[in-house]
Amino acid sequence: MSDQLSRKDDQITQLNETTQKQAVHIQSLIQENSKLNMKLLPEVAEKKPWWMFWK
Repeated sequence: MSDQLSRKDDQITQLNETTQKQAVHIQSLIQENSKLNMKLLPEVAEKKPWWMFWK
C-alpha cells in the first residue's frame, strides 16, 4: 500500500508539472494571438468632428 501511495504521488506530481507546462504554453499562444490581432487591426483614422460623418 505504501508503494502504491508513492507511485500515485509521483503520478500526481508529473500530472501537475504537465498541466503547468500546458498553462504556460496556452498563455504564450494567447499573447502571440493578441500581437497578431493588433497587427491586423486597421490604423486609427484621423478624428473628424461628429457633424462631418458623411465625408
